[in-house]
Amino acid sequence: MMYQCIKCHRTWGEGEPELDGYSHGLCLKCLRDALIPLYRKRQSREGNFDCFGKAEGFCDQEACKYRRICLGEDTSGEVREMTPPPEAQNYTRSQAETIQSQAHGDFV
Repeated sequence: MMYQCIKCHRTWGEGEPELDGYSHGLCLKCLRDALIPLYRKRQSREGNFDCFGKAEGFCDQEACKYRRICLGEDTSGEVREMTPPPEAQNYTRSQAETIQSQAHGDFV
């Protein structure tokens, strides 16, 4: 199946969109961008710096529970690209808008 990001219109996956059409969701970059305000708000509430997504391979906030996600580390400690759960890659527009509104509101 081919996917098309609802924000930047990037496409990924395999298939024939002429026959099957596209499934819409958020690409990894747009998903990460959509989640940054939510993670930063949570970091502040937990007493950490609200710096999610600002680190460039180094973070001294060892106690922050978002550190591994932010740096893209897996459990073995190797750095890799951030990979959200498969269902997150296929958010509908309304789900993505809900995530963004939660990030900017008081709901957590």
